[in-house]
Amino acid sequence: MILKDFINEFIEPNTLIRLQYKVNDGHIEVMPDSNPVMEWEIKNTAFAEKKVIGVTDILYLQHKEAVNIVIEV
Repeated sequence: MILKDFINEFIEPNTLIRLQYKVNDGHIEVMPDSNPVMEWEIKNTAFAEKKVIGVTDILYLQHKEAVNIVIEV
């Protein structure tokens, strides 16, 4: 499923999201500065057409909690 459809189907409005992609059994931030953004902001980016691979923890290191969505590179 592509990201914008995933967000429309499974994410409630005004939810903080952080995008990640898989690298050697780990995850690396996609969005600049590791700052979570609102779900509606992501739907207006080039990432909106990327395939969703999964969802991971809501907390990333010491950064703000958000829904972490893993997408294809």
